[in-house]
Amino acid sequence: MNKNNDYVSNYKELRRVSEIDSLLKPSPAFYPTVTEFSNSNACMKAYKELQKEGFLLLGYAIFQHKGKLSQGLAIKTGKELGAHAILLSRELANSSTLEKTDLEDGPGYNSGFKGSPIIEALLSVEERDKSNGKTYYLHNTLFLVKINS
Repeated sequence: MNKNNDYVSNYKELRRVSEIDSLLKPSPAFYPTVTEFSNSNACMKAYKELQKEGFLLLGYAIFQHKGKLSQGLAIKTGKELGAHAILLSRELANSSTLEKTDLEDGPGYNSGFKGSPIIEALLSVEERDKSNGKTYYLHNTLFLVKINS
């Protein structure tokens, strides 16, 4: 994978496609679907709904960038990871939508790993780079796979 890709260099792996027995196997020409949200809270809410439909979180990438990175780069990363779906939000880093986030609602709860690392990462990334005068976009990207339920 390309190390100059921020989606790759910030990726936190939670599970591998090869370890999921009940995985629905897409065709080799398959590209993951991308759904983009205006803010991280909407992205997390959608993730909670998809869990009910048999989606598992492979991993996530949370980072700030000087502009909005292209969806194409997220799709390429998702394809390389074997993701079926990608949830993406790209918002101004100082928009503070996350301050209203309830940690108990984080995707870490009831999703196969302890704590809520995504919410914690989002909150800590948001605090960084707020006062340097530059316009940064907070990218929150979840890579999901569908299992036979």
